[in-house]
This record gives sequence, C-alpha cells and structure tokens, in this order.
Amino acid sequence: MKLVLGTANFDLSYGFKKKKIEKKTIFSIKKISKKQIIYFDTAIGYGNSHKILGKYFKKKKVITKFVTPLKNGKIDYKSLNLLLTKTLKDLKIKKLHSLLFHNVEDLMKNRKSLEIIQKFKKKGLVDNIGVSVYSPDEIKKILIFWKPDIIQFPINIFDQRMLKKNLLSKLKKKKIVLMARSCFLQGILLKSNPFFKERYFKNKHKKFVNWCANNKVSQLSACLIFIKSIKELDLLTFGFDNEIQLREILNNFKKKNFKKIKFSRFSLANKTRIIDPRLWKKN
Repeated sequence: MKLVLGTANFDLSYGFKKKKIEKKTIFSIKKISKKQIIYFDTAIGYGNSHKILGKYFKKKKVITKFVTPLKNGKIDYKSLNLLLTKTLKDLKIKKLHSLLFHNVEDLMKNRKSLEIIQKFKKKGLVDNIGVSVYSPDEIKKILIFWKPDIIQFPINIFDQRMLKKNLLSKLKKKKIVLMARSCFLQGILLKSNPFFKERYFKNKHKKFVNWCANNKVSQLSACLIFIKSIKELDLLTFGFDNEIQLREILNNFKKKNFKKIKFSRFSLANKTRIIDPRLWKKN
C-alpha cells in the first residue's frame, strides 16, 4: 500500500473544524515526506492546490478529481478539454496518474463525458480513469455499465461498509486499483471528544478512545493499524493538520503491524448520518 497525500486543505478550509494548512507547513512537507510520498490526491475544485503542487513538488504522481462542465445542460466538450490542459499546466506534469469523476451522480447523468476522458487516456495524458464514491451501492451502480481503472472510497474504523460481502476482494479480481480515503473520518477519530451530540455516537466514540488508552495505542496508530490490515488496498489518501501530525502519520505507517485487532466492535456501518460527512450539517 502506498501513501497518497491529500491536498484538500492546501488552499481551502477542510474537515469538520475547517482547518487550512499554513503556507510554512506546505513548504516543509517536501523535506519531511520526500522519501515516502510521491502520490498526491487533489481536485480541480480545491482552490489553487494544483498550482501549489506544481510549484513545490517536482517528482509526483497526481490523482485529481473533476466535475463535468456543462453548457445549457449539455456537456461542454471545449471546456472539458481546456480543463485538463490547464490542470496539466498548473501541475507542471505531462500526464496524470489518475483522473476521477468527483461524484457518481455526475458520471451517471453525463456518461458521454466518459468517452471524452477515455480519449485523453489514449493520447497518453491520463494513465487511469476512475471515480470517487461514498458507498458500496454507488460502486454497484457503476459496475453495471463500466469497469473503472481505479475507485476511491471512504473506509475507517467507524465506516466498515466496504468490508461487507467480500466486496474489496471482488473488485481486486477485476483488477481495479483500490484507493482508501477518510481513514481518520476528517479528524473525528483523532479527537478525545466528538462534536456529535447523539448519545449512541458519543458512547461509541468514548469506547474507542478508552480502548486506545487501555491498550496504550494512540488513536492515530489504531486508525492506521486498521487500514494496513486490509490487504486489498493499494493506496491510502490521508490529510493532516500540522507538521507534527504529518511526522506522526509517516512514522506510524512505516512500523510493522502489531498483533491482530478486532475492529468490528467499533463499526457504525448502519449510521450513515454519522459516517457520511455530507450529512453532518443535518445533525
């Protein structure tokens, strides 16, 4: 499994506390992570993250996401071409490692855009074409008409939906690159107190925090142990708040896995309003 540095907070406030990485931290990332990180996860909608990557990181493999540009309700082919051209220019690279549809609905409504993106792949501008999803159900919808090269999805100690019914094994047999994200649930799993008021969630979170304390394992380490135990995963996108946290993540990831731990006790697979960040505003 390879680490992929998420850049959502390079130029935007991101996460449940809406934190943005300080410029001085971005400058130091290159020095800290040069041996462990060459993959970067970004998106055309992440402000100036493409330009920041282009300016400060030379040897890099970029996975970026996009939303199909429309004009009068129809796909704007010209804008889509210009969008990719500008992306490569801003990143200062000749081709992308992967280009992902930022959401499933965009792909479902504008399937014609898939044909256009595939032409970019034939030209050698993109190595892989895929999609970023929020749930196993979205993957099932996509596989009906298309086999992506790569799928990005959320998975963490609380969100274990992707582990059901051997879904990951089935996807690996199709030779799809599996890219995990949200391993810290936008930082919630690293906090001592969650912001959710719901008693069920608070109790579950407290159980996790206490378990980590009793077993002398940091919450961050527990999150990474869980992810590293999933052998089907190829890539892991992660975010961080500051330089200290980045060092901790890199150091923990290098460690050989410890004893096997049963994380199923912490699963909140049926509580989508908690594990899906899109629904948090409704809490």
